[in-house]
Parts: sequence; C-alpha cells; structure tokens
Amino acid sequence: MEDKMFDLMEKMYIEFSKRFDNIENDIGILKTGMSTLKEDVTKINTKIEHELMPKTTILFDGHRQHSEQLDRI
Repeated sequence: MEDKMFDLMEKMYIEFSKRFDNIENDIGILKTGMSTLKEDVTKINTKIEHELMPKTTILFDGHRQHSEQLDRI
C-alpha cells in the first residue's frame, strides 16, 4: 500500500516538475516578447516626437494661415 502511494506521489511530482519547467520556459518567452515590444514602442514614440509632430505643427500652421487669409478676404 505504501509503495503504491509512494509511486503515485513520485508520478505526481514528476508531472508537476515538467509543468513548472514548461511554465518557466513560457515566462521566459513572454519576457523576451515584452522587451521586444518595449523597444518597438520606444522607437514608435521617438518617431512620433521627432518626425511626425513637427510635420503636424507645420500643417496646422498652414491651415491657420489659410483660414486667416479667408477671413481677410
């Protein structure tokens, strides 16, 4: 009876160990993906700040000047 219990507990331990190893691997993959995602977001933010914001500012300035000219006319 004790041998059966021990065998069952040993099987359960082995299964749990395998599952925990799989979970640890999955967490490692998620961490790698998150760091890649953070880098991508940083690149996008940099591009927005340095390339797109000046262009939109110029665009809105041109729109404002056009509206002022129409008001004068």
